[in-house]
Amino acid sequence: MSEGAPDRSPQAPRRSDASTAAGAGTNGPSDIALSRIRVGGMIEQAELIFQPSPEYPQLAKMARIQGTVRLEAVIAKDGTIEELKLVSGHPLLVKAAMDAVWHWRYQPTQMNGEAVEVITEVDVNFTLGQ
Repeated sequence: MSEGAPDRSPQAPRRSDASTAAGAGTNGPSDIALSRIRVGGMIEQAELIFQPSPEYPQLAKMARIQGTVRLEAVIAKDGTIEELKLVSGHPLLVKAAMDAVWHWRYQPTQMNGEAVEVITEVDVNFTLGQ
């Protein structure tokens, strides 16, 4: 790995709960969230097909800051990132991680032959060269 190159391997979520729509809804915003499926259990990890590297923030390099930014991502039916939420990470690394992950693309996740939205966690690792 070259100096300053972030290791951006997505990680499977730590939990294995699945959240699916349970019963009839009102077609409001909460129904949209209920139709998403959390990766784990019987749902496979979404396959990442396009993963541009984040730029290591210059200030973080100068301060020798390394670490992992963990994000919760909603992957849309077409494989694009629909929502992104910070779970944890150093404040100087968060923006670069989020900017990169917004551009990531996944193979659409299928359930019973139909594309579904999924919620998963991804880790963006920033390490300085030795």
